[in-house]
Formats: sequence, structure tokens, C-alpha cells
Amino acid sequence: MYLSRLKLNPVSRQVRAEIGNPYEMHRSVMQAFAGHLAPDERVLFRLDIQPQSGLPVLLVQSFNLPDWAFLQRADKNFLLAVDGEENPAVKPFNLHLSSGQKLYFRLKAAPSVKKDRPGHKQGRRVALYDEDQQLNWLKRKFEEAGCQLLDTSMQKGNMLEGTYFEGRDKQTFSLFSVLFDGALMVKDPLGLEKTVRCGVGSGKGFGLGLLSLARV
Repeated sequence: MYLSRLKLNPVSRQVRAEIGNPYEMHRSVMQAFAGHLAPDERVLFRLDIQPQSGLPVLLVQSFNLPDWAFLQRADKNFLLAVDGEENPAVKPFNLHLSSGQKLYFRLKAAPSVKKDRPGHKQGRRVALYDEDQQLNWLKRKFEEAGCQLLDTSMQKGNMLEGTYFEGRDKQTFSLFSVLFDGALMVKDPLGLEKTVRCGVGSGKGFGLGLLSLARV
């Protein structure tokens, strides 16, 4: 897999617009993979805000090597100019997980449950606003992923809202998201690797579900 880190220019009109509408950021991300994505491939991304500088940083995880040249044109100001630092920075990475291993994690996700709707084949997805319910959701997702939650902190959730088009019809969306940081222990290395590749929860096309891991 590949991990891209893009430091975004906070004064760029396009950056500000895409922060306000994550579907548009999704469209920009996907331009880096035009023409060489497998039908079942999932590109995951997450927008982080650096705590000290307040600068927006975009992380993108993919199976294929991205081509960010379209963001580096002279007429673009999407990326922040950083002296002596590559931007975007792209590196290949492989997960070497082992049972019992402890790792730090970061996950921005949409804790929710499906509730049946009479007369409908698919249930309605309902957001979980209670912190205890959010914590239980995370524990359940990690158990399914082959790991155990050891510790976590949760930032107060916020709504992701925006619009997109299906054909000529304009659609709106809203997703309640929570940022989790903490530590986990690996129980099933293959299961956890699959989860990292596929993402966690719903809203993956809107910048949610990317599970980042780091060694303790």
C-alpha cells in the first residue's frame, strides 16, 4: 500500500471549499488514480488539523501509487509551499503485525447503527451521539477487526455536510463523525490488516474510516 501526506494551503479557495464539502475533496483525491483503479479498490483519506500550527493535512491510503502532478501545476495553490520538505510526500508501507503487538491508532469514523424500516429492504442508519454508545461501537468494530481496544480518547463529534450529484439530481448528506485516538492490541494480524485496507464504518467516500497505526 501507499500513504500520501499532503499539506494543504489554508488560504486556497479550493481547499476551504473542499473542507466544507468532503465529497469535493473525495473527487480531488480520486483524480490521482484516474484510469488505474481496480473495481473493488478502496481509496481512504482523512483530513487532520495539526494541533500546533492549525494547518490542514490530508492523508490518503491507496493500493496504487498516486499521481499528484495535477495539484502541483503553476496555476494551482492547493498545496502549501514547505521549504526543504517534499509536499506531497508519498511512501510505500507494509503492515508487519503480530499477535499481542500493541499499537497506537487514530480513526475518524461515523459511529452508527442500522434500524429496520417497515416496508424497506435496507435499514435506516442512525448516528450514535452518546459517548458510551460510541465507545461500545468502537470496541465492537475492533473485536470484529481482530484487535482489542486498550485505551482511547474521543474528540467531541461534529457533522460532516455537503452536496453531490446523482445524474442531474442534487443530493445532500450529513454524517456525524468522531475522532478516536488511543492504543490497541493485535489479536488477529490478518483480520486487522484487512480492516486497515478496507476501512472502518460508513462514510468512507467522505473522509471517514481510515485506521492509522503506529508503533508504541
